[in-house]
Amino acid sequence: MRHFLFCTLLVLISIILMAKDPTSSHHILFKGDQKNKHFKIKLQKILSGLNSPVDVHIVPGQTNKLIVLEQNGQIKLCQIPLGKCQDIFKIAVKNGSELGLLSLAFHPRFSQNKKFYINYNPAEGKRKTRISEWRLHLDDKEKIKSLEERVILEIEQPYTNHNGGALAFGLDHFLYIGMGDGGSAGDPNNYAQNLKSLLGKILRIDVDKKEGHLFYEIPPDNPFIKNENVKKEIFAYGLRNPWRFAFTDKNELIVADVGQDQFEEVSLVEKGKNYGWNVVEGNQCFKKDKCQLNLYTHPLFVYSHKEGQSITGGHIYRGKKIPQLQNKFVFGDYVSGKIWALDISNKNVVSLGKWSINISTFGIAEDGEIMVVDYEKGALYQILPY
Repeated sequence: MRHFLFCTLLVLISIILMAKDPTSSHHILFKGDQKNKHFKIKLQKILSGLNSPVDVHIVPGQTNKLIVLEQNGQIKLCQIPLGKCQDIFKIAVKNGSELGLLSLAFHPRFSQNKKFYINYNPAEGKRKTRISEWRLHLDDKEKIKSLEERVILEIEQPYTNHNGGALAFGLDHFLYIGMGDGGSAGDPNNYAQNLKSLLGKILRIDVDKKEGHLFYEIPPDNPFIKNENVKKEIFAYGLRNPWRFAFTDKNELIVADVGQDQFEEVSLVEKGKNYGWNVVEGNQCFKKDKCQLNLYTHPLFVYSHKEGQSITGGHIYRGKKIPQLQNKFVFGDYVSGKIWALDISNKNVVSLGKWSINISTFGIAEDGEIMVVDYEKGALYQILPY
């Protein structure tokens, strides 16, 4: 409710949403350092001038309109291919390290209910993760009158890093939330293995219903719903810092989980399973004295810190411009600038190249083509065939 002060500006945004799409622009191409012999890609710049962008989404029903989140709390509405952006509103966040405005997910029925969900670290009070529902209120001419926030869930954060941050709706219409282990290094409080904590987990909730004192309902098939001694929101556990994830056409959850000192990993995350952190890192023991590898679910793909130091997921490619990528999980590394494609069915991985960019997230266009976000340069690229 406190963002009603932005009503006037939001009316202007409604005009932009109804505007005709631009038809031409100048692009910058990056070929990158590529050793892939099967096929090559290039990155075509479609936006620049952003400030530490962390998430990007096509506005439902608006093919050439993008919502871009910046870590400092600013939300922008951008037009492509023209490449122009306008500030919508700014959320007050604790910024710095891995805190700030982290992600957004549109409700599956956004066109009807105008609801979307945001993961951020609010400026006021103690350090915490807040998941809130936002709703646009429109007049009889479909112009925006106001914007309303309703807090859904808050989780205290012991440190400034490992907040996770991913939000996405599955094909089941439940909201999935990626929570890091709370930070520091090595998960000193063992949150990821503690089923009484929401940290180091993938959570799953039904935001369309309410249950008791909660502002959501626990899905009836959540794995721990009948166990009184654990948090019922938990879908899977034993994760370190699941920054981004995606769903296949079968509603399989593919998670890129940031590693500690040696390995980065991609996992097929399934209901009720334990992915090992902080006992296991990648597919090897992290705690040598307590480790039994057969007790944990292993990743689909692991790469060492010789290849990169901070994994960034990732989307399933459903476009038409690069047939070789069809149905593959495309992901990258923030530090090395490398991009890969993983075939979920057989675990084969193809290197797509290396670029001088810091990949904070990927976006997916309405036609299934994939976009890459450069955090440091404040730019957005589209992946295209070379």
